[in-house]
Amino acid sequence: MKVTTILLLLLTLGSHGAQAEGGGQDKGFFPSEDEKKTTFFDKGSWVSTAHIAYYGPEDTDDRDIRLALLNIGAETYRWNSFGFVADAYFVATRGHIVVSEEPGQLNSDSFGGGGSLGLKWHFLRGKRWSTFFNGTVGFLWTSPEFPDGGSRLNFMERIGLGLTLQLREQLNLIASYSHVHVSNGQGLVRTNPAFTGDGGYAGFVYRFDQFRIFG
Repeated sequence: MKVTTILLLLLTLGSHGAQAEGGGQDKGFFPSEDEKKTTFFDKGSWVSTAHIAYYGPEDTDDRDIRLALLNIGAETYRWNSFGFVADAYFVATRGHIVVSEEPGQLNSDSFGGGGSLGLKWHFLRGKRWSTFFNGTVGFLWTSPEFPDGGSRLNFMERIGLGLTLQLREQLNLIASYSHVHVSNGQGLVRTNPAFTGDGGYAGFVYRFDQFRIFG
């Protein structure tokens, strides 16, 4: 239900953006042929991304953990609106897991970093906006182990729905609702406390394949 609500909100914002560009005339929900001519996420384009993300626990009954993430990445579009993503990130976590035995809580503060690969699809695009779906899978290394009782090296996956808004010819604002899961592998190890959270991120996307930094 939450994902559906976020998706409808993003699509509504995109639709309003398209109407505003048309001088207030209602041109329908989907982008016109003229709006589809935008080249920001067309085949052959390369973009760099930078965003800050924050996630809270999906279920607070047995854990209260927060995860903050600084992400730097690159995207290459081999087809119009559909591209490959490579990310590097730095992560800080704070919180604890609730346990029945003493001491009652296991501290899960940590710092670390990692990288991931994934896909991104801009399924609706206007002249200065797009709505997208993305998913990435990678690894996360932390010190100490995260969550407590787990391991220092974990798998990490993220999926999200988002919106981009063009600020300049080569610069877009990006915002997304996303879901994260950190785990060292159910069935592969003896203990797998894991972390699952919901949150979002905001940042910027820069198209660098034309190497125009100013102007």
